[in-house]
Amino acid sequence: MWALETTADPPGLFNVTAQHWFSEPVDAGALQRALEYLADRGGSWRIVADRHETLRTSFQAGSGQPHQSIAPSVPVELAVCDLAAVPSGEREAELRRRLAAQDAGAFDLVRAPLLRSRLYRLGADRSVVAVTFDHLVCDGTSAYIFLSELAATYEAFAAERQPGLRPLGVQYSDFALWQRSWYTDERLTAQLEYWKRRLAGMPLGPAVPFDRVPEQPTRQIVSRPVAVTGEAYEGLRRLARATGSTVFVVTVAAVEALFSCVGGLTDIVLSTTLSGRQRTQLEGIIGCFHGVGRIRTDLSGDPGFETVVDRARDTVLGLFEHQDIPFMRVRQAVLPDLPRGGPALLAAVPIELQYFHTAHDQWTPGAGVVERPGADKGPDELFFRGHLHPLNVTFLDDGTQLWGELSYKVDFYDGETIERLADGLESLLAAVMGNPALRLSELPVTAAGVER
Repeated sequence: MWALETTADPPGLFNVTAQHWFSEPVDAGALQRALEYLADRGGSWRIVADRHETLRTSFQAGSGQPHQSIAPSVPVELAVCDLAAVPSGEREAELRRRLAAQDAGAFDLVRAPLLRSRLYRLGADRSVVAVTFDHLVCDGTSAYIFLSELAATYEAFAAERQPGLRPLGVQYSDFALWQRSWYTDERLTAQLEYWKRRLAGMPLGPAVPFDRVPEQPTRQIVSRPVAVTGEAYEGLRRLARATGSTVFVVTVAAVEALFSCVGGLTDIVLSTTLSGRQRTQLEGIIGCFHGVGRIRTDLSGDPGFETVVDRARDTVLGLFEHQDIPFMRVRQAVLPDLPRGGPALLAAVPIELQYFHTAHDQWTPGAGVVERPGADKGPDELFFRGHLHPLNVTFLDDGTQLWGELSYKVDFYDGETIERLADGLESLLAAVMGNPALRLSELPVTAAGVER
C-alpha cells in the first residue's frame, strides 16, 4: 500500500472517507470531545487516536524503505461547515462537492495524524460528520470501527456521562511483529505454489465484456442497487444449509452462474477483498489489514446450481486457507507481464466481488460516488475513489436480508448493461431458490438479458 500511495495519480487516490449521518441536532463540542476521547491507561483523558496507535502513526522512508513511527500524541481537530444557508435544491450537490474536495487532498505521510474530520450542518436536524483517512492506516472495516466508537462516545458525552469503550488487548504493531515472525520462507513458498497451480492459465479480463475501453478513463462511478429480502433471503439460507456452505458461498455461486450465462464463459475468475482479520483479537483494531484474492471456479459441463455451489465452496475454502501471502507476490509469479497501469491493466482485471456480514442493519458499503436520496441514507457510509475494477458487485448480509449494489465505471459500461445484470441476478436467485437443481442452461438469463 505504501508503494501504491507514493506513486498514486492523482495523489490521495486511495483515501478512505467515512461518514456518519445525524437526524437530530448535533452538539459540536461533544463531537469534538468524542474525537479526543480515551478513558483507559489509568483513567487519563486522551484523544481517540491514543486508543489506536495506527492513528498516531506516520511513515518515514530511509533508503527507499518505509518504517512506521508512532507519536506519543497527535491533535485531531473537527472543522465545522454550515451549509444550512445554501438553497435546499442545491444543498446536496454542494455537500457532495465539499466531500469530494475533503477526500481528494493528499496526506503528508511523514506527519501524523493521517486523518482529517469535518462536520457538515445541513439543517437543524440533519448533519454529517466525515472523517478522511489515508488508506495506509485504515481499511473499510477499520473505518466502520472508528465510526462505531465515535458514535458511541459522542452519545455518551452528549448525555453528559462518561463513555466506556472496552480496552484493546493488542495494537497494529503487535500484529505486524507477529506477522513478520509467522511469514517464514517455508509458509510463503507453500502458499505461492498453491496459487501458481490454482491460477495457471486463467483467463484475463472481466467475465462481462466491456461496452468500450476508453483511451483515458475517468473515475466516475455509478451504482445500481439490488436486494434479496423476505422469503428469497430465507431461501438463500436454506440452500446454504442444504449444501453445507454459507450465504457467502451461495452468493459467489450465483454471481459466477450469472456471469457464465451472460458472457458465455465456463472459467470464471472473480477478485475479492479479504478482511485480513483471521484472529478475534484483531476485530476491534484500526489499521490496514485487508488483502486481495482470486476465486476461480470451473463451470464446465452445464452443472446444476447445487453443483456450482459445491465447486464455489471448494474454491472459497482454498482461498481462505492460502490468503496470507500478499497477492502482489502471487501476481508477479503468475502474471509477470501484466500491464502496470492504464486501460491495458483495467482490461485485464476480473470483476470484484465484495461481501460483508454484519449485525448493523443500517451499514451500507459503497464503491464510490453513490447518489441516494437523503431519506434513504443509513447512518454510516463509505466513500472510496481508489477502486481499480471497472465493475464491482458488493453485498451486505445483516442476517435478515442481502443488500447489494453493482458499481461500475461509466467509461467501460452502459447503464443498460448493468440493468440487465441486476435484473438477471434477481431472476436467477428467484429461479434457483425455487429449484436449486436447475442447470446453467436452464436458468432464465442469457447474454441478451432476462428471459421472462
